Amino acid sequence: MATKRTVHPTHHNNFLMGLTRMNDITFEDWKWQTTSMLELRVGASWTDLCGDDEVLRQSYLNDWSPRQFCDWFITKYDLTESSEIGLDD
Repeated sequence: MATKRTVHPTHHNNFLMGLTRMNDITFEDWKWQTTSMLELRVGASWTDLCGDDEVLRQSYLNDWSPRQFCDWFITKYDLTESSEIGLDD
């Protein structure tokens, strides 16, 4: 059974805006935010797409926000976003 993670309200708001940086949270929280954002935007988790934590860790250490990473990854691999096919809320 998966454990539901709780996020501090400030981090939640930053997640929605894609502004959380490595100095604000741990790598594990940053990774969770990134994979959650990917699930929302392309319908697949990081594990589904790649699963290599080293790529994530380098982006985290370079102080990329989850949104910056997702933007880069989606563009690099020309992924179709949910909004492009009418699946967004």
